[in-house]
Amino acid sequence: MIMICINVLFALIYMTNQFKHTAAGPLVFPSLTPVANYVSGYNIFYQGYVVTSIISFILTWIATVLLLHSYSKRIGRAKYWILVSIPLVYFLSQFQFVFVDMFTSFRTSNPILFGISYTLFFHATIPIGGALFGILECRPKCQS
Repeated sequence: MIMICINVLFALIYMTNQFKHTAAGPLVFPSLTPVANYVSGYNIFYQGYVVTSIISFILTWIATVLLLHSYSKRIGRAKYWILVSIPLVYFLSQFQFVFVDMFTSFRTSNPILFGISYTLFFHATIPIGGALFGILECRPKCQS
């Protein structure tokens, strides 16, 4: 819960800064290439939001696994771990480009279809992961 609150704090700071500067008009930055990496304040807040979002999702997954662990005996250990791993695998699949660039040929051959499918599938990971958590937590209670 603390990590979710920290995530909300980063989101509020980042979005407040974004709205404050976009209300005055479009931001125009010079196209100079810096000698060293440059990180603006806005970028730091956005990166903090992304990192805390990932950590809060993983901590929510761990809490769900611990809360539902007693049901592993009822449905079987293998089935239990498959069911509880689906939200985590789906969430982590959005970071596949960091580990292995599996869709390179698809991206280069049909960039528009790739962009549409990538957006629809991977940008919905947090809401779909939340729905999967809800299904997992409701499943044992609904069957009783």
